[in-house]
Amino acid sequence: MSLLDVCRSLLLGCALLSAALVSAAQAKHYQVLHSFSGSDGASPNGDLVFDGAGNLYGTTVTGGANRRGAIFKLSPAGDFTLLYSFTGGSDGGGPETGLAIDPATGDLYGTNMEYGTYFAGCAFKLTSAGQLVPLHEFNNDTDGSAASATLTRDAQGNFYGTTLQGGTSNGGAIFELTADGGYQLRHTFTGADGAGSSGRLMLHGTDLYGTASGTIFDFNTNGTLTVLYAMTAPPNALSGGVARDRKGDLYGAALAGENGYIYKLSPDGTFSPFYTFTGGADGRFALGEMLFSGKKHELYGATDRGGAHGDNGTIYKLDLKGNFTLLHGFAGAPDDGAEPAGGLVKRNGKLFGTTIRGGSNDMGTIFAVSTK
Repeated sequence: MSLLDVCRSLLLGCALLSAALVSAAQAKHYQVLHSFSGSDGASPNGDLVFDGAGNLYGTTVTGGANRRGAIFKLSPAGDFTLLYSFTGGSDGGGPETGLAIDPATGDLYGTNMEYGTYFAGCAFKLTSAGQLVPLHEFNNDTDGSAASATLTRDAQGNFYGTTLQGGTSNGGAIFELTADGGYQLRHTFTGADGAGSSGRLMLHGTDLYGTASGTIFDFNTNGTLTVLYAMTAPPNALSGGVARDRKGDLYGAALAGENGYIYKLSPDGTFSPFYTFTGGADGRFALGEMLFSGKKHELYGATDRGGAHGDNGTIYKLDLKGNFTLLHGFAGAPDDGAEPAGGLVKRNGKLFGTTIRGGSNDMGTIFAVSTK
């Protein structure tokens, strides 16, 4: 072998080693934990939830045995289990929300938007033994329909949620659900106080903070709703719910402008853009609820579009001074996810979430990404 050949071999070996090291670093920083195939669910769109043992639970909008959506479990070791496939009967179908958990029993609670007796979806419980129990069937004419936000559990074990439609003014509603299925309509939106609430309610004490089309509100569990801020133009720009820091500032996403922005609402009512997306590597149009980490005073979130690897979305971090850090830019199928839409959950220094598209079958993924 000539000296030139030896040099070429050494260079090739160094290049391969470098590529392997980069691949290992990326695998440590970001990982696709599961790619959906259809029979095990497709298009996961809701928030994930952990149990005390580190198992991860969520829902898919479609797929499963009946193509009406599914509930799944992912163990800490990465083992995937299909727990339930919706039928489109009294159990409803098409769950676009995630799940809430009773930590004492391991029972999972959720809602779906479609099917049921009144074709308006239902609220359900999946017991730790795997039995699905319909708790309430929504009726657009009386109590709301199209529940599209993950339920929020209070300290007493009651659940609160919102609907996009229905109620006495057909502008959506806030409802309360007990663990055994007792249902109460707590507030009906009139338009003046917003309409079509779709973001998850954020509980602080006895106050539930949320958004509707055009408003950011505070609903006290005694039944009083206070509009904290009303958008002027465009009035329907708010996306998802809100996160709250220790000072009482609220943060959320708005779809206004060319690429959307993150806003901050102070306790005195001052509303201001906090970070404006460029539409480049940082992404555009943030969707889902932001996650606030109390220890490091950081906000985490996702955009479903933009990024440096096609129009597939990003995961980002913001400190409370508005400094932006890109954590991951999605590349799409077959090796990566695309369009993250649900909220993120955090455990052991990693963020976990889902994408609607991408993965080996382009039917969505579950992913983990480091916060560093």
